[in-house]
This record gives sequence, C-alpha cells and structure tokens, in this order.
Amino acid sequence: MMQQMLVGLGGLADPVYVDDVFKTKLYTGNSSTQAINNGIDLDSKGGLVWLKNRENATAYTQSPWHHLYDTERLVGRRISTNEDGYQINDSGSGVTAFNSNGFSFSNQFFSNRSGIDYVSWTFRKQKGFFDVVTFSGSGTNSTNRRISHSLGSVPGMIFVKRLNSPDQDWRVYHRERGVDQYQALNNDTAFTTGFNCWGTAPTSSDFGINEDNLSASTGDFVAYLFAHEDARFGANRDESIIKCGTYNGNNSNRTIPTGFKPGFVMIKTATTVDNWVMFDNKRGTNELDANRDSYDDPASDKFSGFSSTGFDLVGGNGATNSGAATYIYMAIREGV
Repeated sequence: MMQQMLVGLGGLADPVYVDDVFKTKLYTGNSSTQAINNGIDLDSKGGLVWLKNRENATAYTQSPWHHLYDTERLVGRRISTNEDGYQINDSGSGVTAFNSNGFSFSNQFFSNRSGIDYVSWTFRKQKGFFDVVTFSGSGTNSTNRRISHSLGSVPGMIFVKRLNSPDQDWRVYHRERGVDQYQALNNDTAFTTGFNCWGTAPTSSDFGINEDNLSASTGDFVAYLFAHEDARFGANRDESIIKCGTYNGNNSNRTIPTGFKPGFVMIKTATTVDNWVMFDNKRGTNELDANRDSYDDPASDKFSGFSSTGFDLVGGNGATNSGAATYIYMAIREGV
C-alpha cells in the first residue's frame, strides 16, 4: 500500500541536508591546476563559489580581493564584493569547472597562489536555501519590474551586482529593513532609507526592482537570493538551514538565537558605519569582511563562536554588538 501511495504521488524526493548545499572549505594554493572536492554538486544543480585569500603574502594587486564565480555567468567570470567594478573574464584561469563534487581552477594568481591559505564558501542552488539569477535592464526605467527566481520561498536577503559597468555598487535587500532601504555590500555605510530600489516586497517566485533607483535600465546583472527559515530540510524535512534576522546591540556578552547551531554567519550594523563581518566554523574566531580586501583578523573581541542555539557575541564592539546600533545577519546551519 505504501509503495502504491508513493508511486501515486510521484514518490518523495530524498531529504536534503545542509552538507548537500553549503560548505566552508579551507585550501592551500599550488600555482597549478587544483580540484576542491567539497561534496557539492554544482555541475547539475548550479550555484556560487566564493573565494578569499586569508593571508597577506603576495604582491598581486587583486589577490586579497573576494572572488565570486557562479554557474549562471559561466566559468572564468569573477566579481568581487569589496569592489564596485565590472565583471572580469579570466578566460582559462580562475574557476575553470563546476563539478559534481565541487569545483576546479587553474594556475590563478588571485585564488590559487602556491603556499597561500584560502577559504572557499560554496552555495548550491536549492529551493528554500539559495538561488542565482541573471537579468538585463529593460531600457525603460521600469517601476517595480518583477524578476523571476526559483527559490521557492520569500527571500530573506538579496545581493544584486551590475556586471558590465564600473563604479556600480552592490545593492543589498534584507527582509528586516524592507523595500525602502538598501545597503552596498562593497562599503561600510549604514542602510540608506527612503530610497526604494525594490518596488513591492519580494515573493516566493519573484522580486521587484525600480530600474531608475537601481541604475538598472541598461546593463547586465546577477542576483544572489538567500532564503529565510524555510523548514524543508533534514531527515524529516522539517528543519530550516538558513535564517536572515536582526537584533539590537546591548554591549553585553550574549548569544543571538537562530534555532540551530550555525556554521557560518554574516553580520552588518544597519544603522551605523561598520564592516560586513563574516565568521565560519573552520577559521575559529577569525574575521573576514565582505567589503574589504583584508585578511584573517583575530576578532575575539567581537565574536566568541557558535553555540547549539545560535552565535556568540562579545559586548561593546561596533561591528557586532554596540548598544547604539541595530544589526542584520544571515546565519547558515552547521554541517560536517
């Protein structure tokens, strides 16, 4: 009877775990071809690879930049969260393949320099977790133009970047700040208020842009969409693996509850000037900033680790827990 029911319903898909869709992996460059095997199927599913040099040990100008590659823009095409520039085509270098168990790259000075330590964050496309879409401007300065996506739930956070023009900031939407605010991922300013880039609120199938305010009437764009508390993961398909939340600083040591043990968190003060700080469970309490070309920086004065219920902060630091500020964050559940 059960088999008949499953056949009648088309069967149940295998459960999806955080390890299937997200992975932080450290590696050391070798100035040659190298495959990073992290168990993430980018070949058939698609997604984003985000790479960062962790140490100041090379003279190449762009080596400390963040380098992002995704399957919608094809191999060898990178953008950087710490820059407002256009997409760079690395041709035969950079990420050269999206594989069924990770990704590969060639002799690339910026992300594979011999003896240099790097971190990679891989986000796989998956309903309820992450999606990548590309689009082009309509040429008409459309108001509330709708861009389709396949996230399958209402986005909690969206990053948008123009690809073919210099001096174009990243634009960030966060559910806790609403459509009348945005922030630039490549700088440390507070969220800009009263400037609607996003039209009406995003839905489970599309998000809006006001092309004039987003400088999007012409040009090509990529958008990265992150879900919020979509409970469809785990053995019983009842767990969420990502949360896009907010909290008010209080100058005291504390745990920010997420409902799961995180393995990655990005934090930004929404109301004051400070960096987009990033922590993960592979680098201890070291900090990297999405808006800066800095290196692994000991940050035990800001962040003290992950607990079974959330992430732990130290009081009094403006980047994570000042009593004068309101913060937004994105936290992803811990995997192996």
